[in-house]
Amino acid sequence: MLNSMMAARISENDIYAKPYNAWLDKMLKDKDSFMDTTRLAFKASHPKFIKYLEDHQLSIYEINYLCLYAIGLRGKDIGEYIQLKRHYHISSDIRKKLGIDEHETNLGIYVRKLMKSL
Repeated sequence: MLNSMMAARISENDIYAKPYNAWLDKMLKDKDSFMDTTRLAFKASHPKFIKYLEDHQLSIYEINYLCLYAIGLRGKDIGEYIQLKRHYHISSDIRKKLGIDEHETNLGIYVRKLMKSL
């Protein structure tokens, strides 16, 4: 897929990107699968980060949720993606488990700094 994307960019011909775009659309539509594979990718690339979250008793869903922050999404984007208007409750539960005050820091910034520090 990366080759298709590179060929499209180099040639400025979107025909090369069609297989990549189709795959990407399919991946993003299956939210549970996308979130699981994202978590597994972080488990391989940042095992200490995932272990830290597991050690703080976060559920797989909560870890998946934080991995969306780790790839650079904002809370608003995550809420729209998972289609949960009250995703703030998830954030609140996660903050409690991690010992973060709700006014202390932005959860996305916290997650990305944590991942880099471990």
